[in-house]
Amino acid sequence: MKKIILVSVILIFTAMLLVLISGIIYKAEAYDKISDSVKRLPDFSFLTIDNDTLDSSDILCGPLLIMHFHPECEHCKYETKSILESKLPLMQCRVLMITEAPSDSVKKFYDAFELYKYPSISVLLDPAYMFSGKFGSHIIPSNYIYNKNLEIVKVLKGEYRPETIIKYMEECD
Repeated sequence: MKKIILVSVILIFTAMLLVLISGIIYKAEAYDKISDSVKRLPDFSFLTIDNDTLDSSDILCGPLLIMHFHPECEHCKYETKSILESKLPLMQCRVLMITEAPSDSVKKFYDAFELYKYPSISVLLDPAYMFSGKFGSHIIPSNYIYNKNLEIVKVLKGEYRPETIIKYMEECD
């Protein structure tokens, strides 16, 4: 009887271990696939604040900063303010700020920061939640920095000092 229980415990433990290992392998393969998809600017289409569409095909060259943000995120507000106060808006780079937030909340954010004054900054809406599938991250804030050839330079997921983002953008210019 003890042997049967011991064998059963060993089999159950082995089965659980195999399930965990296969899950880890699956996640790693999915992560590699997504990270490969952002090495070059992926295909996308998002709504602008004016209900037009902006497609990735409209962006011919970089440098490009893609900011995944939420208008109610305090760090996102701080990051936006710091970027606007830096020399980044004056550089030859484009900034795409993409959010899944409701359009009325985004409009308030847009107006509060007077983003309409910056032609190099576009605020985009993602009501279909496509961003995470294209860029592989649900994390807010996250930043994707592309060089002049629209090749990824750096992915910054989570909170980073705005100075770090600006430093990488300056290196792309």
